[in-house]
Amino acid sequence: LVQFSGSIINQYKFNVPIYQRLYVWGDEQIKKLLEDLKNAFLEKQTVYYLGGVITIQNLENNSFDLIDGQQRFTAMILLGIHFKWNDFLYLSTEHDNILRLQFTAREEDKKYLEAKIKGIECSFLNEKMENGLNYISKHLKKILQNDSDKDFEKYIFEKLTFFLSELPEKYSPMELNTDR
Repeated sequence: LVQFSGSIINQYKFNVPIYQRLYVWGDEQIKKLLEDLKNAFLEKQTVYYLGGVITIQNLENNSFDLIDGQQRFTAMILLGIHFKWNDFLYLSTEHDNILRLQFTAREEDKKYLEAKIKGIECSFLNEKMENGLNYISKHLKKILQNDSDKDFEKYIFEKLTFFLSELPEKYSPMELNTDR
């Protein structure tokens, strides 16, 4: 069990391996997530469970490969960009800040996210992520008409929780990507 804003998350860097599909969530999936978060906020739920994230340790780049849950996790990165949660978006080390979400063989996606975080132009456009960011902004304005954006943001940052499961090292990418 990992608390989204807790100190546990601060030690993790995640990677989307090459065998995973690209980010594909559209308006409907983001709307459902935001509506669920809004309902949990209004009901003052003590915790909001995002669900499970399955990982396997990647010793080559000192991270955890996202095997399952990368769509939800990427959506949370987009929310982090919207709310400017730099403590979540970056893993701080002694010498550097490293983007918490990395992409194997998709350097342009990493550059796109970093440009969005910094508010600068990027020569590469990830259309799905761009649409996701725009939808988050538009839909949050709609659903937070009478509520404080800061209270909702604080609720998400403090109450969002997901289960982090780590698979044993013996699994290979081919086994992980095979239906049984």
